[in-house]
Amino acid sequence: PLEKRFERAPESVRFYYSQLKNELLSYENVKSRMSKKFDTFSIGRFTVAKLTVKNDVVKLYLALANDTIDTKYYTEDVSNSEIYDQTPTLHNVKSKRGLKYGIELINEIMSSIGYQRLQITSLLISQQSLLQYLFQQRNNILPI
Repeated sequence: PLEKRFERAPESVRFYYSQLKNELLSYENVKSRMSKKFDTFSIGRFTVAKLTVKNDVVKLYLALANDTIDTKYYTEDVSNSEIYDQTPTLHNVKSKRGLKYGIELINEIMSSIGYQRLQITSLLISQQSLLQYLFQQRNNILPI
């Protein structure tokens, strides 16, 4: 499951994951839902992005057409798989540059669908609170 992979991941991967999650949640009406494989971010029924951790890489799946993205972002087209029909573009985050590009891609999709960032910064999640949340989800413990 995603929680186990996140716990075993290096500190840098946790940092990239929490930065991308914070960026996605900083927009209005974006909700997060965690499943065994993905952390899915949506606005209503429209899936904006999916995040997962595999082999010490954060995989960011976006609802952008791969042919409209600049080649500097090193994205991959995964639209041939039914799982990714709503999020056909994959961007691997392995470094700080990859994180910067991932944030730029998130900003690009959110501006293209017309959503603004929230002014409230208290929604941002630290790495420690994200780990606690994942642990509580795994053990079905209600937060105090």
